Amino acid sequence: MKAVHILSTLPSGEGFRPAFFEVAAMSLSAILWKKYNGEILLYTDDRFYEYIKNNGLVNLWDRIDHSLFQSLPTTIDWSIFWAGAKLFALRNEKAPVVMLDTDLFIWQDIRELYQNYQLITLHREDLIDCYLPKNELTVADGYAYPEGLDWSIRPCNTAFAYFAGNEFKDLYVREAIRFMKGNTLKTNDGNARMVFAEQRLLAMLACREGVDIETIIGDPFSADNRVFTHLWGAKVLARSNPIQRHRLEKAILMKIEAISPSVYDKLLELRHELT
Repeated sequence: MKAVHILSTLPSGEGFRPAFFEVAAMSLSAILWKKYNGEILLYTDDRFYEYIKNNGLVNLWDRIDHSLFQSLPTTIDWSIFWAGAKLFALRNEKAPVVMLDTDLFIWQDIRELYQNYQLITLHREDLIDCYLPKNELTVADGYAYPEGLDWSIRPCNTAFAYFAGNEFKDLYVREAIRFMKGNTLKTNDGNARMVFAEQRLLAMLACREGVDIETIIGDPFSADNRVFTHLWGAKVLARSNPIQRHRLEKAILMKIEAISPSVYDKLLELRHELT
């Protein structure tokens, strides 16, 4: 199964500088996918492509596209829609395809899932504070929501998102991009607009279109989860806590050393530079 990693440096601006633990995590995510589940592609921009090229990491991916992101719309505020480039990469790829976050590790072969489902996401999310009600969500002037959306539907965590066919994938991407374009008003809504475009809109459109949503796991905090590790919370701690950052780096490097010693050696060379 084809999976897609996406990394755009636009949200960071000219000050983009990857942290070592993030590069290591991205490397392990790619290594594990290739080991258990198939080919993996990378969509990025010239800045990050030159970085991985100069540091001998391009072979982590079966194919790298660093041209698509050179023409991303200027009508999108990438500081608000910091993960918005994912939607453009997804639009560019034909189904079947998996959108895979760079901090997600899939530890086993899950290819049998694809035989039975049209849409698979990592897990469902509760309607917590970041999922604002319709009347509080900021939209662009003249924007109208798609008709027939059920705002009570629980969003999908799209750190993993499998699309079996193009029809629904293209509908979702089209509506997500339409929501992002021109939606540039600066407010204090945090991640609300990004998680709507990427996660909540997906679930509501699937419900409207009669597309069943399967999840890899029902409860992401279950002790029985042996399928995946998502570093979202660990990354937040690592950015602010040097001890936790060191522990995370060590754990990731140990896994990489066991699977791909050559990548491990390259990452050790980078560690001093990026830490």
